Amino acid sequence: MKYAYFAASLPALVFNSPPPMSLEQFRSAAARQLTPRDLATLDALLDGGASDEAFVLEWRARETQLRNAIARARAAAANVEARPYLREHTGWDVALERAAMDAMGRPTPLERELELDRCRWHVADDLARFRPFDLEGVLAYALKLRILERWSRMDADAGRRRLEHWVEAAIAGVKADR
Repeated sequence: MKYAYFAASLPALVFNSPPPMSLEQFRSAAARQLTPRDLATLDALLDGGASDEAFVLEWRARETQLRNAIARARAAAANVEARPYLREHTGWDVALERAAMDAMGRPTPLERELELDRCRWHVADDLARFRPFDLEGVLAYALKLRILERWSRMDADAGRRRLEHWVEAAIAGVKADR
């Protein structure tokens, strides 16, 4: 219950809805509430820095397992060996493997990404399940907010322009090779 007041004061997060604040606003609020060590843990989690905190280590292990499952599914679809793309991790979560395979079976890239982020959302919830008002709850909130922020930045028109740019570049490359 170390951060009960702070955790309780945060606005609710709903998957696939607009974020109630930016990640930077959250970090600013966290900087006023967390101890320096806990703030460093939050920064390490979000920025990929070194940490020996159990939550961070477990999150990274599950994220690696998820990415490995994605790599195996993509390798199978391309009929190539997955082993060079796999990374070591601790632990094994059968539900995570199943969720990744289900997500990779979705018909569109958008639906796959949405399901993979839903899986990440559930992992964050699971890691903070018994300590929602401690550092674990704050860290899970940050991860979930990052997911919402990512989706809020997606824009169909910008994506279409980006795709058109890539296609034009690929065509130009093919023409240059002739």
